[in-house]
Amino acid sequence: MRKNDPAAVKKCVLFTSAQEQTVYSLFDKEKFTISSYKKNEDIFTREVYSKCLAVILSGAASVYKNHTLMSILYPGAIFGMSVLFYDTGDFPTTVKAREDCRILFITKEQLVEIFRTDPITARNYIAVLSERIHYLNSKIESLTEQSPALKLLAYLEAFSQKSGQDEFTLPISLIELANSLSIGRTSLYRAFEELESNNKLVKNGKKIRLIK
Repeated sequence: MRKNDPAAVKKCVLFTSAQEQTVYSLFDKEKFTISSYKKNEDIFTREVYSKCLAVILSGAASVYKNHTLMSILYPGAIFGMSVLFYDTGDFPTTVKAREDCRILFITKEQLVEIFRTDPITARNYIAVLSERIHYLNSKIESLTEQSPALKLLAYLEAFSQKSGQDEFTLPISLIELANSLSIGRTSLYRAFEELESNNKLVKNGKKIRLIK
């Protein structure tokens, strides 16, 4: 154990408010593994990884997804949660030493024992998972959410297909249309303007002609 190792562990969200005994027990060489990596050396890859929770004690590591840098991890950061309690064929990312670094590895069995002896670590683990679920949900929403213009175009194309005509009169008022699309009236007007400027339709009052 090096002088700054306990401080690095205490920075880890998993060990926030953990017992001192829990923190210092992680440096028992007979139970836990600490490995050193040189700059640019692979720590985890999609095919080669340890089924462990990894805590960075010193240095830094980079996380890549398909060669794209996703994040940089510093002392106290953790990785490996996605495969620790889940049987999977490969690791979802590549973790590479950004500079010389040291990593503490905790197996599933060891972590379960830590949860048993120091329950606050289990609560912390659940909090981290909840935060990541919330983050992923927000990402999914941002990817699937359509702009007002796309919502409007989808509605008009569906109505056109149902009526069998590219030129038609809106069957509802603009206020009702805005409510139906869950957008404001100003957003609806801007959506019509955007579609007209992009040569997607021609609007004259409630008369619409789609351009294909």
